[in-house]
Amino acid sequence: MDPGTVLAIQAYQAVVMGLNPPTGRVDPGSATYYSLAARPLVNQRSSTTPYGHVGIFPRDVIDAAVASFRRWRVPVSVTIAQWVVESAWGAAMPPGSNNPFGIKATNTQDGVEAATREVVGGDSVEITARFRRFGSIAEAFELHGQLLSTGPRYATAMGVSNDPEAFADALTGVYATDPQYGFKLKWVISNYGLRQYDP
Repeated sequence: MDPGTVLAIQAYQAVVMGLNPPTGRVDPGSATYYSLAARPLVNQRSSTTPYGHVGIFPRDVIDAAVASFRRWRVPVSVTIAQWVVESAWGAAMPPGSNNPFGIKATNTQDGVEAATREVVGGDSVEITARFRRFGSIAEAFELHGQLLSTGPRYATAMGVSNDPEAFADALTGVYATDPQYGFKLKWVISNYGLRQYDP
């Protein structure tokens, strides 16, 4: 496993699963360091750069989040934070799915099965679920924006779409079962300076 993916998984565990963050080194003797408070770096070289590098936001992720905002009015910063939290910087998507948001598949939709964690009765449990398969990351961002913008469950969030922090809080217990979901999204937004992408 490459060092960037190791860091992504460690940061995911620290932020999403409530575990202790890594102390700095990927492994003994490694020169790779990271800071959880680092400012985001947009990869300008290519939209096909591999995902899973903490603090680096691939150009296709930024572009897809902006396009989603323009069409569906979901705050860019929240969409990017959900990409981070739901997929560990793109490193933990269900295999072959292009689905960084954990969007579930119905029986009639193309999907893949993968293990996931859900909060059930206050306990974090691992289950196997069926997730949507998308043709591209852009397609996943498009459906994500549409779901939030038009789904009745997300009406409260859309009512505060001009306030990303309030929007993140309104997703708690609605988009995800994690009672700390809004807090985690806001932490990512703040620590990686994601408000810079909001209009």
